[in-house]
Amino acid sequence: MSLSKDFEEFCDAIRPTNEKLEHWMNRAKRITKKLNKVYYDNDSNEDNMFIVGSVGRGTALKKLSDYDMIFDLPKEIYTTFDSYESNGQSALLQEIKKYIKEIYPNTKVRGD
Repeated sequence: MSLSKDFEEFCDAIRPTNEKLEHWMNRAKRITKKLNKVYYDNDSNEDNMFIVGSVGRGTALKKLSDYDMIFDLPKEIYTTFDSYESNGQSALLQEIKKYIKEIYPNTKVRGD
């Protein structure tokens, strides 16, 4: 065997399966659809969502335990929470957490 073939096999062995990536993508799409409905009044499961972190970079490992995503909120939502005298960002995370818990009531959801 050649070094390049060995390296290719090694990479394949540590890469998450397509099924695992699809599982996480379906979760991200359900969350995105909910947030788009709440904040944009549309049913898209892809608009305003960006996959970042190791999955977004294509460097995720087989033992993938989370999926990092960014959801682009309307400017007026930012303005509302930014105008809080204190803890505006925390209040925003709690609001988002509430909507995620509506979809996944039995899942531990943390805002970070």
